[in-house]
Amino acid sequence: MAELLSVPDKLALVYQPNSYVRRGPPETCIQVVTQYRTAGFATELMLVRARTSLPAGLAVSEALPRFLSRAPWKVVRAVGIKRLDRQFIRRLRQLDPANTIVDVWPGWPSPIIAEARRLGFTIVRTMINSACALSKAILDEAYRHHGLPPTHDVTERLVRAETEELQQYDYIFSPSAEVDRSLAMIGIPEARVIHSSFGWNPARFADSKPAAKPEGRLRFLFVGSVGVRKGVPELLEAWRRAALPDAELLIIGNVESSYDELFRANLPDGVEHMPFSMNIGGFYKSADVFVFPSLEEGAPQVVYEAAGCGAAILTTPMGQARMIEAEVNGLVVPPADVDALAEAMRRLANDRPLLARLKRAAAESAKDFEYPVVGDRRAAVMRALLERRTADERLAVGA
Repeated sequence: MAELLSVPDKLALVYQPNSYVRRGPPETCIQVVTQYRTAGFATELMLVRARTSLPAGLAVSEALPRFLSRAPWKVVRAVGIKRLDRQFIRRLRQLDPANTIVDVWPGWPSPIIAEARRLGFTIVRTMINSACALSKAILDEAYRHHGLPPTHDVTERLVRAETEELQQYDYIFSPSAEVDRSLAMIGIPEARVIHSSFGWNPARFADSKPAAKPEGRLRFLFVGSVGVRKGVPELLEAWRRAALPDAELLIIGNVESSYDELFRANLPDGVEHMPFSMNIGGFYKSADVFVFPSLEEGAPQVVYEAAGCGAAILTTPMGQARMIEAEVNGLVVPPADVDALAEAMRRLANDRPLLARLKRAAAESAKDFEYPVVGDRRAAVMRALLERRTADERLAVGA
């Protein structure tokens, strides 16, 4: 972790148009931005609301009054974001663009972007998933293949809105090679794409003990939303074809409503399902293999977490998250390739030296993706962006 600069001389003004509940993308945002101080940034986080406590020392402004903190999100979302936009623009007009970077996290197309550009701020945007133009194409085909209605929420309108929005940023933080590819598809120049990552918080699992499992039985684990997007139909069929007598597949997560009937009708022998649990550390630590055959992602936190807790990783390119390298610290199979997935599971079950090597390598790699390290890297990049801007302005004046 970088040495803390004693006197911050730059400001990161963070736009987070969501409700903070200590999980999901808002939690990722909090884990990252709390590290900005190491590069000499003061950080101001502006969000719609927080339903739980935030880290000490982080300057936070909530758009909604406290009495609305427990109201249903769907009821207060629109008014909360409008209030956030007004407050954010008011704050922008008080700041110096030369020493401030505007750090936008996704969730809602916003008028703050145009105003920040008009005022001359450097604006960065974080991608959580691949660009909607790619994700819609992938998901439409996947649902069609399984004979299900496309109940995902990526609409043509959303594709158009996001594609237009993404053109407006100075730089975009992209957490994976697949997200890079999706940005290129919609015409974002490579020079504006900054390779980044997400990460994990080891402290969350420090007190977790491995969950019980039958002695001598290999455990494959999946954690996430149980549905088409995560490749669960392919996972179940691959498990059936792999036919591993001394292994089990544990699936943890809530089942997508449109997939529920098909899921329960097609559970092979050796598969157990349980609803999502916040106390997931014990299951990570009991797993031999974390299998995550997702069709569409950004950089899934569950992959970092499972690797950090000692599981070997079996995933698709969408799940590599700039951490997993094929045959080095995990196995990578093509998306929706049932035979390749089944063969990879058989390989890990039958080659215990390979399994042990991949477990060790994944755990070692995960150390470089702990959130303090990730936040330090990102803060250093953001500082360099502001310093480059200053140098360019001086050069222009000198010219």
